[in-house]
Amino acid sequence: MATRKQLKTREREAAKDTPVEAAREESPEGSNTASSERSVDQELQTGVVLDSDRRARASRGITLDTRDYFTPRLVERLNSLCYYVNPETTCYSLRTLPIIDLAWGQTGTGRSDASEYLCKDDKPVTLWIVGEIVAPNFAKDGVPRRKAGVLIRPLLEEDFRKAVAVMNSYSLPKSDDLTLHDGVWVTRWMGSRAVPDDEVPVFTEIYDATSMVRAKKFMTRKRHTEISARDLAVAEATIVRWPVTDKEKVDQKSSGRPSRRSWESWRVEFRLESLWFIYQGSQHDVGARGPGEDVMI
Repeated sequence: MATRKQLKTREREAAKDTPVEAAREESPEGSNTASSERSVDQELQTGVVLDSDRRARASRGITLDTRDYFTPRLVERLNSLCYYVNPETTCYSLRTLPIIDLAWGQTGTGRSDASEYLCKDDKPVTLWIVGEIVAPNFAKDGVPRRKAGVLIRPLLEEDFRKAVAVMNSYSLPKSDDLTLHDGVWVTRWMGSRAVPDDEVPVFTEIYDATSMVRAKKFMTRKRHTEISARDLAVAEATIVRWPVTDKEKVDQKSSGRPSRRSWESWRVEFRLESLWFIYQGSQHDVGARGPGEDVMI
């Protein structure tokens, strides 16, 4: 019978022939049909997502040893997601996010007011956070949460630290606190204070990406009750700020008039746009671990 070490060696050899997967999502404005229908492998072949250097670095990120149950195919998928970048749509993973090149959006009127969004080249950034679900928080006792979301833990410590650095460095006043807790909250307000508790809608932008990440219209939706702790997922988020004196109004838009937000001091958070279910990690008993503590880079 083959030993565990021999099995791992065979898996690594098999991984060399496994095509790398990258994920392509529609931009908020919608992408053209040809782009949105591309499969992961097709896009990789065009060289749009990962160049050879980035592929090499991806192979040194998440490994078969990151979690006992990881397979070569799953490792390839996770690495390609962790290294995704599309400058045209300002979509980045935590690993590829150009943190020093970001700035808060311009103040405008109505929908043109982008002052709450962290932007690249004056366009709101879309961020992919790849990791393990620590705690889903969409409903309690069957009642939808007014602020729904997930606590997610990036698989690699470097990504975890970068997420915390984004929140701290773009807050005002800035913070030097890089303490790593259980994970990163990615949340969304599901109703204003005017909406009664029993009328708050449940978050539904949850998609099944167990076989492939595609444009949302081609992926099957999952119910929030199907998401459990230790499942692997991608949290698609925008990076927003809220005035420390008026957090509840962060989602309110100015209706045709200049924004009245007072950007004197603020905090940063990740706003959940959608959640993509990658793998049912909850079926494995991996025990309590920190982010990437068993990863050698």
